[in-house]
Amino acid sequence: MTDLRIDRDLGAKILGAISILALVAGIVFLCLPKSSQATFVQGKQKQIADLEAKATTAIASQTTLGQANKARLWTGSIAEIGPKVLAGVTRLAKTHRLKLSSIRPQKTVDVNGLTRCRSDGGRRVVPGSGSVAERT
Repeated sequence: MTDLRIDRDLGAKILGAISILALVAGIVFLCLPKSSQATFVQGKQKQIADLEAKATTAIASQTTLGQANKARLWTGSIAEIGPKVLAGVTRLAKTHRLKLSSIRPQKTVDVNGLTRCRSDGGRRVVPGSGSVAERT
């Protein structure tokens, strides 16, 4: 047969273990160093200084990139694009000893105040169909 005795001291053992655990936690809490307001303020000041340094670096980078982009921006008129590109392609063809048969200039497209010369060979994607159709 099985022994079905109940340990009458089980409640007292659990209560003793919990009280010992609480005593250890209290001692650890009292021994740990506490952060002061001065430490908190110093940490926040360091964060502010780091963020200001990053902002200064970002502003300098933005200025440098803005100047680099201005150098790459087309400053001539729209009518000059075709002849300049043709001259560049002709120069490349001569450099690589290739025969240039023809170049067909494309119509320009105005997009949000900028004039974009199409470079897709006169083809466009028909929205919603996923197919490519000739431009008319």
